[in-house]
Amino acid sequence: MGGKRLKPILKWGALLSSILTIVLCFIFLFKNPYSDPVISSTTMWIIFIMAVLPSIITIFSILLNKPRLMVNSFVWLIPSLLYIGVAQIPSVWNLFCFAYSFNF
Repeated sequence: MGGKRLKPILKWGALLSSILTIVLCFIFLFKNPYSDPVISSTTMWIIFIMAVLPSIITIFSILLNKPRLMVNSFVWLIPSLLYIGVAQIPSVWNLFCFAYSFNF
């Protein structure tokens, strides 16, 4: 009763895209040469809640083999992914949409 099993290629692809999203967030927040030297704490919280936290949940759902939890984290990400993927064409944010498109 553990739910459906994920195919290995999908499992590793989703895991890689979640890790890539976390890495991209940290690059955006701390190593971005185009931003001011100090990013506000509000921006950090927004990025954490809208991108990093769902990615962490996705990683746990993969490790625990809980596809429903993965779907919930993807639904959580849809509004922010659509906004950053469409409003900023082309930009580094398109990598987020590209990375998460492989989750599902």
